[in-house]
Amino acid sequence: MRDLVRSFIPLPDVMVFEFEGDRIAAMNDAIIRELKTDAPTAPSAHGENILENRATDCLFDRTPLPAGLGSLKGRLYEALALYLDKFHAALVNRPFRHRSWCNHYPPNQGVPWHRHARTPVVSVYAVKGSGGDLMIEDVTDPRLCHRIATPSGRLVFFPGRLRHCSTPNFGPTETRISLPVNFYFEQEPKQDVASR
Repeated sequence: MRDLVRSFIPLPDVMVFEFEGDRIAAMNDAIIRELKTDAPTAPSAHGENILENRATDCLFDRTPLPAGLGSLKGRLYEALALYLDKFHAALVNRPFRHRSWCNHYPPNQGVPWHRHARTPVVSVYAVKGSGGDLMIEDVTDPRLCHRIATPSGRLVFFPGRLRHCSTPNFGPTETRISLPVNFYFEQEPKQDVASR
């Protein structure tokens, strides 16, 4: 996979992909330009049932798709295929739809604890900033949690049923920008056209 430095599995059902290099830096800069806004992330966007509204909009469905998001989409889909092959074999080759949005947090802001209970697969791509980490609650003991650093260029996949949050961005000046993507899969796998 282009620009992939390493991948690793920090927890069961969690897979991390790390991208680096000049092309990744240029892609991230393009994404920031494409999504530039002065509006803060709305507080109402977060909570225990973040996706109960079943929204269907997705940054990657725009036509034409901007160059930065187009570059990320290719890497996202390749990583998704590897993640599904490793942890969710029953979902391989099933048609899917997704919902995505942009989180941008100034210093000292993060995302409170929540889960995406009806979402089989969730991913988060870190576009900018190193302050703040992804925290995932331990499935065997809710008093424990696991910290996954989210430097720029890191893509994390995990099941939506896992309770998680993002720690406050303690960087002094830099806004943190991330792109969460939630994948919903249809019941039947795709059929090969040649086999019909």
